[in-house]
Amino acid sequence: MLDRVERQGANADETAGAILDEFPGADPRDRSLFFEIVMGTLRMRGPIDEAIVRASGRKISALTPLALQTIRTAVYQILYLDRIPPYAAVDRAVENIKREGLGKGTAGFVNAVLRRVAEGRSDNDRNAGLSHPEWIIEMFKSLLGVEGAAALCRTNNMEPPLTVRSIALRQDRVELMDILKSEGINSEPGLFAPQSLHLHGGGFSIRQSKSFIDGGWTVQDEAAQLVSLILDPKPGEKVMDACAAPGGKTAHIAELMGDNGEIIALDTDSSRLRKAVENLGRIKLQSVIFMRLDSAKPLPFPKNSFDKILVDAPCSALGTLRRSPEKKWRIKPSDISKLSVRQKSLLSNLVKYLKPGGVMVYSVCTVTPEECGNVVDEILSDQNSLVAETPALLNLPASMRDGRFIRTWPHLHGTDGFFIARLRKQEG
Repeated sequence: MLDRVERQGANADETAGAILDEFPGADPRDRSLFFEIVMGTLRMRGPIDEAIVRASGRKISALTPLALQTIRTAVYQILYLDRIPPYAAVDRAVENIKREGLGKGTAGFVNAVLRRVAEGRSDNDRNAGLSHPEWIIEMFKSLLGVEGAAALCRTNNMEPPLTVRSIALRQDRVELMDILKSEGINSEPGLFAPQSLHLHGGGFSIRQSKSFIDGGWTVQDEAAQLVSLILDPKPGEKVMDACAAPGGKTAHIAELMGDNGEIIALDTDSSRLRKAVENLGRIKLQSVIFMRLDSAKPLPFPKNSFDKILVDAPCSALGTLRRSPEKKWRIKPSDISKLSVRQKSLLSNLVKYLKPGGVMVYSVCTVTPEECGNVVDEILSDQNSLVAETPALLNLPASMRDGRFIRTWPHLHGTDGFFIARLRKQEG
């Protein structure tokens, strides 16, 4: 799992789910432990690697990939999982190395390194650092100050809630809570989005839930749910979801419209589009047309023809590090400026397809100024027809208001970190 994530660029959350689905009869406690180890190893990779370097006297880059990932998972268990005895973590790691045929020398090396880590472990090891690249920590400090940055990093290193959206066309969330209870799944209402629920207990397979299979709910963070609510699509409107895959917000838009209207959902990634089609098929929504198109280029639609356009743009995703901790080790500062250029090109191209009086919502699941306010400020400067308006549709706390824009923060709101701007195209 960790090798796939690091060397193949796989998404950790999706890969873990796919692997767990291969073992439908597994004990729920084992499923939870698997997820805890792999995601925890990714979240705490910073102090884990520091402990490995100290105990081995070698650079991380000098270790073979499989040996490195085996050592990392064992160190995570030694430092962070009190219910697993260190000797058990060491012995299992050595067994794994032998089973993979890496040789007695490697097995002996792994054994020695892990025993040194276990013998020298302390609270200092457990609490060492914030387990984020230094440039991300500095960026967080510039936005939130030292204490706020530390709080955000600590929150990013915690397991997030499993948040879902009840499909309003099937039932409200109170009814869904009863349905989930009958399946042995406990839940409680979310704080900000009216159809949101937080599921508790863990260990269950989402894809084996009858209510999920029947299209009664979908997994979606509360902040992501706010995006479609701020777009506020109405029945009968013509709406574009310009960066639609994997389709969570597309489905929410269709639900808010009562599945009555025309929704054009675009994306460039064919595999992710297939997932979106599957998702909407499960929920049984009919009003969406998917097309593989680049929304930053000329599109085969009349100008001034859409009532609403959602631009949930590709971004650095630094607001989702609780769910996708691998991203903090992948993203580079140079990527931010490239993403910003892409985001501006999307908005500049799409505004021409928006009707006068129509609404465009720009959202990103990140926190960098270059991808958030700076993008919108430049577009407002370049496009005289666009104005920003403060969303007045939701009873959100003042801490989510950033001038005319909406910002959500993991450490303040328990949601993913999102930036959301509602823009209107002026008449005439």
